[in-house]
Order: sequence, then structure tokens, then C-alpha cells
Amino acid sequence: SLPDFFWGIMLILLFARALGWLPSSGFADPADDFVLALRHAFLPSLALGLGLMAHLTRMTRSTMVGILNQEFIRVARAKGLPERTVIWRYGLANAFGPVMTIAGLQIGYLFGSIIVVETLFNFTGMGWLTYQALLNRDLPLIQATVFIIAAVVMLTNLAVDLLYVLVDPRIRLE
Repeated sequence: SLPDFFWGIMLILLFARALGWLPSSGFADPADDFVLALRHAFLPSLALGLGLMAHLTRMTRSTMVGILNQEFIRVARAKGLPERTVIWRYGLANAFGPVMTIAGLQIGYLFGSIIVVETLFNFTGMGWLTYQALLNRDLPLIQATVFIIAAVVMLTNLAVDLLYVLVDPRIRLE
């Protein structure tokens, strides 16, 4: 997507070209040199994660603002509980469910962004394979990658739904 492409270009210009701290593209095998593999994977991971992190942070903040204005938070503060306990134990515990849902839904966005980021950083992976299959009109490979991506997204959403039972005590499996 365009924001990931923008972040990727900006990261390459800053960290690879201007500062020279990290490689701008390529892949290193972790079995050969683990530190070099981490250096090669850092910029693509950052390009993928910045947009997702911003969205999750904004979602967490808006959910927390709504929760911290509720009655049970006022009761906890009136009991004299420390503010740290009120925020962590009561506020974030109740905000975790909606944030977890958004994080699970972002997996689909992540796979779409992987195609752009892996192509931009010349990083071989599922996104690069999908892009090459699209260029070569390799229908069986396109179908296989789309099937794998869809299966991962569905399994992630199933896992998020099942985690709700652990996170939210109001929800029970019967």
C-alpha cells in the first residue's frame, strides 16, 4: 500500500543512504550470520510495523479514553486505589479486547503490505513470491499464495475469538 511504500522509501533514505547504518535491500541467511540477517530485516519490519503500530496506538488511546470515563473507574479511584492500578488493572484490562480484535484484523493488511515492502527492499518471502507469480501470470502459484494468506488470516481471527474467553470474564463457552 502507499503508506508502507512511503515509509519504506523514507527509511531507506534516512538509515541506509544518509546515515549508512543499515543495508537498503537484500537478504541474509540467519544460519550464516544472524546479526547481518537482523540488520537486513530491520528496515522492512519497521516499514511494516510503523503504520500498524500507529493504528493500534490510536485505537488503544480512544478505547482507554472511553473506559476511563466509566463509573467503575470512578469507583476504583474513590476506593483510594493507586492510579497505576486503576489504569493497568482496570483500564487496560478492559481495553485489551477491542485492541486485540483490531490487531487480529490487521493481519490481512499486513499480508497485503508484505508484497509492497518485500518488493521495495528486495527481500525474498511470501510477498515477493506472490508479486513474481503475478508478473509471470502463474495462476496455480497465485492461488496457492492467496489460499495460504486467507488460511492464516482466518486462523488468526479464530485465535483472537478464542482468546476472548481468557481475556474477558463475561464471555463463556457453553
